[in-house]
Amino acid sequence: MILCGFTACFSIPINLSGVFLSPVATDLGFQRGDFSFHATLTLFICAISSLCVPHLMEKFRLKYILIVAAVLSGVPNIMMGFAQHLWEFNLWGGIRGIGVGLISTVPVAIILNHWFHKYHGVVMSLVLSFSGVTGAVLTPIFTQFIFQFGWRNTYFISGAFMILLLLPGILIPFKINPVLEGLEPLGMGEVHSKDSVTHASHVSKNVFNRKMFIAVTVVAILHTAITGLGQHLPGFSESTGYSSEIGAMMLAVAMIGSIFF
Repeated sequence: MILCGFTACFSIPINLSGVFLSPVATDLGFQRGDFSFHATLTLFICAISSLCVPHLMEKFRLKYILIVAAVLSGVPNIMMGFAQHLWEFNLWGGIRGIGVGLISTVPVAIILNHWFHKYHGVVMSLVLSFSGVTGAVLTPIFTQFIFQFGWRNTYFISGAFMILLLLPGILIPFKINPVLEGLEPLGMGEVHSKDSVTHASHVSKNVFNRKMFIAVTVVAILHTAITGLGQHLPGFSESTGYSSEIGAMMLAVAMIGSIFF
């Protein structure tokens, strides 16, 4: 459940940025495309900071990493509620990217690899699905918050909620590797009992499959592109004469699709 909080927190700046595009751009006189660049910065810097996560996990306790992640991801969202200029959104979007990179799919995958040898794929799918669940549930809610309280207050709420989602990982002590707690990963005994599986796993780790790497890279790029396009659905809905609620519903349906597919 702690890792589900990671993916839910990661989802807020990635999958819910679309509900802010039109209200903020209209209120401050930005072009939607120019304003959406801050979300691009978040993703780009998130990708870079994710590369540092394995090294950081070797050097520092997970609790300290999560505290930094909570500050660098939640506080920038709160600060966006005070922003007046485009450069401020870009600045906070970049800083936010560092924070969400520390709780992205990379650390989640590392922790799950240590804790689960059996049902690894099922657990990974379940945890990562919370990214879509969060987007589907919170998109219409945040749209109503913007309508009722304004986009600035909704930024405050979203930042506070991101920090709240990371609190269980900070307050409940657990190790990246269960061995450090005197425990064994789920299914460890079964894996050791099958020498052929162990041998196959050892071989696969030492063989670089270039075609597979290229294919996975292409899929990752397309997946990210589709996610980014979906964030413009609320603004597209308003530009075609529909209400923001219809656009939020379209984005929520897109997030529901990501849960199952």
